[in-house]
Amino acid sequence: MKKIDFWILPVMVFLLLLVSCQSIDDYRRERVEKADKAFEKIKSRKFPDHKLLTLPFCIETALTIIKVSFMTSLSIPINKY
Repeated sequence: MKKIDFWILPVMVFLLLLVSCQSIDDYRRERVEKADKAFEKIKSRKFPDHKLLTLPFCIETALTIIKVSFMTSLSIPINKY
């Protein structure tokens, strides 16, 4: 009886992992849905017509975007754990 109990847990874990895995089609479909949602969110944004684009403004905006992108890329490995 002990030997049967020993093998039940690994078999159940294996079956659980096998059932919960995504196929490549599921993963692609999920990525497409996320990309569509992000595109719709970005598409709705409008730049104000009265705003004057100057070089300092463009440089400041670009540096802000780079900073946010860099900080996000640093936080990804932390979020994985």
